[in-house]
Amino acid sequence: MRGSEKTGRERAPRRGTLLRLGSLGLALVAGARVPAGAASADGGSHGVPNPAHTVIPASGVPVAPLPTRPAADGTYHLSLAQLGSFDYQMPSSADLERTSGDPKGLTDQIPSALRALDGKRVSIDGFILEMDFDDRQIRRFLLSPSVPGCCWGGPTKMNDWVDVSVPSRSLAARLATMDDTAPITAVGRLAVGEMIEGGFLVSLYRMVADQVGPRVAGSRS
Repeated sequence: MRGSEKTGRERAPRRGTLLRLGSLGLALVAGARVPAGAASADGGSHGVPNPAHTVIPASGVPVAPLPTRPAADGTYHLSLAQLGSFDYQMPSSADLERTSGDPKGLTDQIPSALRALDGKRVSIDGFILEMDFDDRQIRRFLLSPSVPGCCWGGPTKMNDWVDVSVPSRSLAARLATMDDTAPITAVGRLAVGEMIEGGFLVSLYRMVADQVGPRVAGSRS
């Protein structure tokens, strides 16, 4: 609800965001965690958005190979379909306890080609699902494969989305004015691997973004 920011009224949670949280099958509101041992979702919608704001299912559709070299601008151009192209099984509570919070023993599920992108500068298309909105700024969001509020398909898998943080206050303020029903491109440093907090698996992919803008029509799908 962008009008509330322009008039100075306190910003209320958007219905679309809450609906999308339900379809994502994530428990990330207000610092909640995805519980260890939770069943992974199979057959959910986990493609990337096209310019018509629809989801292209990855299931049964060939996914382009991961780039082995950066583009001329030094960035690896990826898609959420590529990040979600393997079957990730949620670790059990016993496995997480065995690692004592160290995810090194859990990363064998993630393909080596994806692990090789850890620490690399990447660009990825998707939709903004805001998670941390403070003082008219979006400081953290999930880069989602489909528009917030979309009810089609099953829950999104753990490896279908990216947890994006936005250190720049000016960029965070600009994000708060963007249309969250339109696809965007996020650019920044990617972290690949399980993050465990308090015995819970909270993410597989994280990005510190320094650029976020509208997706260019006709770009990667």
